[in-house]
Amino acid sequence: MLNLFQCYKKIPNIFILAVFLFLQACSVDPSLFENKLTENEITYPATVTKQKYEKIIVKKGETLFSISRKYNIPIDKIILANELNQNNFIFEGQVLKIPITKGVKNDSFMTNEIVNVTLPVQKPKSTISMSNSLKISFTLPVDGNIINRFGLNSDGVVNEGINIRANTGETVKASADGEVIFVGTNLKDFGTMLLIKHNDDLVTSYAHLSKTFVEEGDLIIQGQSIGEVGSTGKVTNAQLYFEIRKNNEPLNPEFYFSS
Repeated sequence: MLNLFQCYKKIPNIFILAVFLFLQACSVDPSLFENKLTENEITYPATVTKQKYEKIIVKKGETLFSISRKYNIPIDKIILANELNQNNFIFEGQVLKIPITKGVKNDSFMTNEIVNVTLPVQKPKSTISMSNSLKISFTLPVDGNIINRFGLNSDGVVNEGINIRANTGETVKASADGEVIFVGTNLKDFGTMLLIKHNDDLVTSYAHLSKTFVEEGDLIIQGQSIGEVGSTGKVTNAQLYFEIRKNNEPLNPEFYFSS
């Protein structure tokens, strides 16, 4: 009986010893109770850089594929930058934004060379006035005589705007409120030219300028000075070439000038 009693007496001591050894082992490896990220597991947000663009005018015969190869830019980036429609249709004379990629050489952005650009050639529509449907009135951009009218001329050439004779240096004014979307120089046919967007459908063009007073992105008001008359491009006498386009179709400006 004495031996049996002594055995029961030793059991609590053995249990306490086992618990002590377990706790001692756990204290050796604290990672069993912690959930820390190592330095390699910490992620940092990527640096965001603002995309820069160059603006070009689509030339005759150019496609998204040819422009992509010319400027070494993927087609999908050009489509995204310009929010093109599902058919990705582009046309001659359209202004496109080309993403500038760091480290990629693009000699095509050089502006000191003559650029051969012609606006889209389309047969002028009916000469019936549509001024009421435009819901916007235009003013004559410069005082002078119209020396080349809209439509088919006697020499068989279709003019998609009007040419107004004026003195060199005479102020050219915005024909309506809008935003300057393009300013270009050394264009073979038009010399120095700028485009103003008036709404989603209407754009006016001012060409053969000697100077420009505005930059792309400027918001301007009707009658604001935007440049000076010159003889740049494919003309010999001082004059202003002026166009109005709706959905890229040329309209006769004389129908839309307010009195």
